[in-house]
Amino acid sequence: MQIPCLKPSVLSKGPILGLGYRSPWVLGNIVQAKIAKEYSLNVMLAQQSARELERTKRTFRDVIESAVISAYEANLSIPWGADGDHLKTEDNLKEAVNAGCTHFTYDVSDELKKGLKEAVDKICELYNLTKKLKGDDNFSSEVSLDETESSTKIDKLSI
Repeated sequence: MQIPCLKPSVLSKGPILGLGYRSPWVLGNIVQAKIAKEYSLNVMLAQQSARELERTKRTFRDVIESAVISAYEANLSIPWGADGDHLKTEDNLKEAVNAGCTHFTYDVSDELKKGLKEAVDKICELYNLTKKLKGDDNFSSEVSLDETESSTKIDKLSI
């Protein structure tokens, strides 16, 4: 029997399986972990947005703990990731880093409404802060531009 992987890792090879399961119950994570194990897929097992956490009164640490339980229940021995999703503020980012997230999705949709320069500046600010907070630890990141209704309407963008 293999020992389950019980902490998030940086996923450097694709593809990566993600599941849009936002409930505080662990069932969705277990399903995702079992699929990842069955097909030897990289999996972003812990993933919720800062906005969803606020609505559900959870924390990034809660999400990662649910993922650990799921990895254990599924006996998932392959590495899995933890995404601090749709991070807009320094406080969101600090919470995600302190909880143990390994992947960071920067949401700059509010800045994009102001202009391209503001969006680029915010991406750089969040990325540089992540580097500072993570120190020598590796991480991965991506950018989201589509969290608000107006950012998906081309006539509302300031580019």
